[in-house]
Amino acid sequence: MTEPVTYKTKLSIEQCVNRIETHLQKAKVFSLRGYPAGTVVYRLKGKKFRLKAGLGEHMTNSFEPILYGEFEPAPDGTLIRGSFRMHTSTRVFMTLWFGFAIAFLGLVLWAILVAPAAGVESVDQVPYWAPLVPVVIMTIAYVMMRYGMSLGASRKTAVKEFLRTTLEGVEQPAAGAPEDSRRSFARERGLESAADADVADAATMEASQTGLKNKPTSR
Repeated sequence: MTEPVTYKTKLSIEQCVNRIETHLQKAKVFSLRGYPAGTVVYRLKGKKFRLKAGLGEHMTNSFEPILYGEFEPAPDGTLIRGSFRMHTSTRVFMTLWFGFAIAFLGLVLWAILVAPAAGVESVDQVPYWAPLVPVVIMTIAYVMMRYGMSLGASRKTAVKEFLRTTLEGVEQPAAGAPEDSRRSFARERGLESAADADVADAATMEASQTGLKNKPTSR
């Protein structure tokens, strides 16, 4: 469950890094207290970064969306590429949870459907409701995950707002997206086609660069 995002900014990579360090709070390696609601925190390592927004004081959410991204140099500025996804440890834990439940379900179904026909007497007493146990386990995990992700929806908005305002990013359609998706993206911005969106972005970046060149310097 990932959401890829791409932004284009006229800022250099060094300027982007500087603004992150200046405007945001550095995330703790481990914290049970959480961060104030809407407060965006970061982790930086070279050109790679992680951004997430707090849910509230003394509130944590293992299923919160975290933006894992990287800065890439571009002729007219910087591309900010990344994707929103759960923390790596959470994804590993959920994979093990569902893997255990599926394996348990397969074992129970084998004991009920296959073993008796094969003459295995040691599993004759498996109750008929046993398959419900792994199903319930998977259902609980899914409900927990969906609820946690719904709580983090507004936090994702806070991160995107930071990219748009502080880093002056212009959102781009996902790389390799189908043409229909690009048309939908363009319509959301009041444009008629995906090509118009590309032209508008290029004009915006060119205007920004021209404005910087023509800006009088102080003496």
